[in-house]
Amino acid sequence: MELLISTKMTARKHGGFTLIELLLVMTLLGIFVAAALPGYQDLAPEAGIAATQANLHTLRSAVTLYGGKTGGFPANLDSLVSKGFLREVPKEMMTNSNRTSVDPSGNPDFKGGWVYFSITGDVKVNINRKGFEDLISGSSANPYEDW
Repeated sequence: MELLISTKMTARKHGGFTLIELLLVMTLLGIFVAAALPGYQDLAPEAGIAATQANLHTLRSAVTLYGGKTGGFPANLDSLVSKGFLREVPKEMMTNSNRTSVDPSGNPDFKGGWVYFSITGDVKVNINRKGFEDLISGSSANPYEDW
Protein backbone atom coordinates (compact mmCIF):
# COMPACT_ATOMS: atom_id res chain seq x y z
CA MET A 1 0.00 0.00 0.00
CA GLU A 2 2.81 2.35 0.82
CA LEU A 3 4.38 1.74 -2.58
CA LEU A 4 1.12 2.69 -4.32
CA ILE A 5 0.91 6.04 -2.51
CA SER A 6 4.48 7.00 -3.36
CA THR A 7 3.86 6.12 -7.03
CA LYS A 8 0.82 8.40 -7.13
CA MET A 9 2.79 11.24 -5.58
CA THR A 10 5.60 10.75 -8.06
CA ALA A 11 3.13 10.77 -10.95
CA ARG A 12 1.59 14.03 -9.68
CA LYS A 13 4.98 15.73 -9.54
CA HIS A 14 5.64 15.02 -13.21
CA GLY A 15 2.08 15.34 -14.52
CA GLY A 16 1.99 19.07 -15.49
CA PHE A 17 0.05 22.12 -14.38
CA THR A 18 -3.44 22.13 -12.94
CA LEU A 19 -6.24 24.20 -14.43
CA ILE A 20 -6.16 26.59 -11.48
CA GLU A 21 -2.43 27.21 -11.92
CA LEU A 22 -2.90 27.96 -15.63
CA LEU A 23 -5.82 30.32 -14.94
CA LEU A 24 -3.79 32.14 -12.31
CA VAL A 25 -0.88 32.68 -14.72
CA MET A 26 -3.26 33.84 -17.49
CA THR A 27 -4.91 36.30 -15.10
CA LEU A 28 -1.57 37.75 -14.01
CA LEU A 29 -0.44 38.13 -17.63
CA GLY A 30 -3.71 39.90 -18.45
CA ILE A 31 -3.17 42.34 -15.60
CA PHE A 32 0.38 43.10 -16.75
CA VAL A 33 -0.73 43.69 -20.34
CA ALA A 34 -3.60 45.92 -19.24
CA ALA A 35 -1.20 47.99 -17.12
CA ALA A 36 1.39 48.39 -19.90
CA LEU A 37 -0.92 48.99 -22.89
CA PRO A 38 -1.80 52.67 -22.26
CA GLY A 39 1.88 53.60 -22.30
CA TYR A 40 2.34 52.11 -25.77
CA GLN A 41 -0.80 53.60 -27.28
CA ASP A 42 0.54 57.12 -26.79
CA LEU A 43 3.65 56.27 -28.83
CA ALA A 44 1.82 55.56 -32.11
CA PRO A 45 1.89 59.17 -33.44
CA GLU A 46 5.56 59.56 -32.55
CA ALA A 47 6.36 56.27 -34.28
CA GLY A 48 4.58 57.49 -37.42
CA ILE A 49 6.59 60.70 -37.33
CA ALA A 50 9.89 58.84 -36.92
CA ALA A 51 9.06 56.37 -39.71
CA THR A 52 8.05 59.24 -42.02
CA GLN A 53 11.33 61.04 -41.35
CA ALA A 54 13.26 57.85 -42.14
CA ASN A 55 11.31 57.32 -45.38
CA LEU A 56 11.84 60.97 -46.34
CA HIS A 57 15.57 60.49 -45.87
CA THR A 58 15.43 57.37 -48.08
CA LEU A 59 13.62 59.28 -50.83
CA ARG A 60 16.03 62.19 -50.72
CA SER A 61 19.01 59.83 -50.85
CA ALA A 62 17.56 58.03 -53.87
CA VAL A 63 16.92 61.34 -55.68
CA THR A 64 20.51 62.42 -54.94
CA LEU A 65 21.88 59.10 -56.18
CA TYR A 66 19.76 59.35 -59.33
CA GLY A 67 21.05 62.87 -59.93
CA GLY A 68 24.64 61.78 -59.43
CA LYS A 69 24.38 58.88 -61.86
CA THR A 70 22.28 60.51 -64.58
CA GLY A 71 23.22 64.17 -64.30
CA GLY A 72 19.64 65.34 -63.64
CA PHE A 73 16.71 64.82 -61.32
CA PRO A 74 13.98 62.29 -62.09
CA ALA A 75 10.74 63.55 -63.60
CA ASN A 76 8.77 61.95 -60.76
CA LEU A 77 9.31 59.61 -57.82
CA ASP A 78 8.04 56.60 -59.79
CA SER A 79 11.10 57.01 -62.03
CA LEU A 80 13.23 56.01 -59.05
CA VAL A 81 11.41 52.68 -58.98
CA SER A 82 11.48 52.06 -62.73
CA LYS A 83 15.24 52.80 -62.89
CA GLY A 84 16.02 50.54 -59.92
CA PHE A 85 16.96 53.16 -57.32
CA LEU A 86 14.06 52.06 -55.07
CA ARG A 87 11.91 48.92 -54.88
CA GLU A 88 8.84 51.07 -54.29
CA VAL A 89 8.06 54.62 -53.27
CA PRO A 90 7.99 54.45 -49.47
CA LYS A 91 4.88 55.50 -47.61
CA GLU A 92 4.48 58.60 -45.55
CA MET A 93 3.50 56.81 -42.37
CA MET A 94 1.35 59.46 -40.68
CA THR A 95 -1.40 58.99 -43.27
CA ASN A 96 -0.10 55.71 -44.74
CA SER A 97 0.07 57.20 -48.22
CA ASN A 98 2.73 57.08 -50.93
CA ARG A 99 1.02 59.35 -53.43
CA THR A 100 3.02 62.22 -54.85
CA SER A 101 1.91 65.78 -55.49
CA VAL A 102 3.81 68.16 -57.71
CA ASP A 103 2.61 71.54 -56.43
CA PRO A 104 1.26 71.74 -52.87
CA SER A 105 0.82 75.51 -52.87
CA GLY A 106 -2.55 75.37 -54.62
CA ASN A 107 -4.18 73.46 -51.76
CA PRO A 108 -2.78 73.95 -48.26
CA ASP A 109 -5.12 71.35 -46.75
CA PHE A 110 -4.04 68.07 -45.22
CA LYS A 111 -3.43 65.65 -48.11
CA GLY A 112 -0.81 63.11 -47.12
CA GLY A 113 1.98 61.56 -49.13
CA TRP A 114 4.94 63.37 -50.65
CA VAL A 115 5.59 66.56 -52.56
CA TYR A 116 8.31 66.32 -55.21
CA PHE A 117 9.85 69.26 -57.04
CA SER A 118 11.51 67.87 -60.15
CA ILE A 119 13.37 71.12 -60.91
CA THR A 120 15.23 71.17 -57.58
CA GLY A 121 14.99 67.48 -56.68
CA ASP A 122 13.50 68.36 -53.30
CA VAL A 123 11.11 65.97 -51.55
CA LYS A 124 8.88 67.15 -48.71
CA VAL A 125 6.08 65.71 -46.60
CA ASN A 126 2.67 66.75 -47.91
CA ILE A 127 1.13 67.35 -44.50
CA ASN A 128 0.66 70.55 -42.61
CA ARG A 129 0.48 70.77 -38.85
CA LYS A 130 -3.18 71.76 -38.93
CA GLY A 131 -4.14 68.53 -40.61
CA PHE A 132 -2.26 66.26 -38.22
CA GLU A 133 -2.47 68.12 -34.91
CA ASP A 134 -5.30 65.96 -33.60
CA LEU A 135 -3.02 62.91 -33.76
CA ILE A 136 0.11 64.48 -32.33
CA SER A 137 -1.84 66.39 -29.65
CA GLY A 138 0.64 69.09 -28.78
CA SER A 139 3.86 67.42 -29.86
CA SER A 140 6.84 69.73 -30.19
CA ALA A 141 7.74 68.34 -33.63
CA ASN A 142 8.73 70.77 -36.39
CA PRO A 143 6.12 71.55 -39.03
CA TYR A 144 6.29 68.66 -41.48
CA GLU A 145 6.51 70.82 -44.58
CA ASP A 146 9.80 72.23 -43.18
CA TRP A 147 11.55 68.84 -42.86
